[in-house]
Amino acid sequence: MATPPATDNALLDIRDDADDTGSHGDVA
Repeated sequence: MATPPATDNALLDIRDDADDTGSHGDVA
């Protein structure tokens, strides 16, 4: 899972936003 597709990346963004980790960071 080093470089996931854009669709998976969007899902990870959402999950990171909810988790507030800022690793993908839509809302950092």
